[in-house]
Amino acid sequence: MTLRKRRRTAMMILLAGVVLALLGTDTGWIWLTVPGMTLLLGGLALDAAWVRCPRCGRWLGWNTGARCPACGTEISWD
Repeated sequence: MTLRKRRRTAMMILLAGVVLALLGTDTGWIWLTVPGMTLLLGGLALDAAWVRCPRCGRWLGWNTGARCPACGTEISWD
């Protein structure tokens, strides 16, 4: 799986968690809030585990540039 697909998958999970958590908070349905927060944290954890520099292994953060901010290695997103 490419870095772009990994980032996109993690962000989709994170977004689903935000929607569920906000919907549960707004409507008062706690049974939606808890899974929403779980998905939100899971999306963040997946992004931190999956989106790493292939050379130094450091998390790329929210950087979508062509180079790793830590070691300067060129990043191939595709």
